[in-house]
Amino acid sequence: MALIEQPADVTNYQQGGYLDNKKIPKDGWGNDFIYDLYPESGKPFVIISLGADGEEGGEGFDADLFSTNP
Repeated sequence: MALIEQPADVTNYQQGGYLDNKKIPKDGWGNDFIYDLYPESGKPFVIISLGADGEEGGEGFDADLFSTNP
């Protein structure tokens, strides 16, 4: 919800949120994205897709995808 509604403790939030509409999209396999605040990467947040199998770990199409990956 932090992508579409400004959290109370956040300043400089983009007016209108970060998505074009109020519906949170699914990943390419139809699974929910995971939004994690303050991940180990040191970034303020990470958005994760658990890949085609929808479970942690995996290889190939089942590999997890992180918005913090280079």
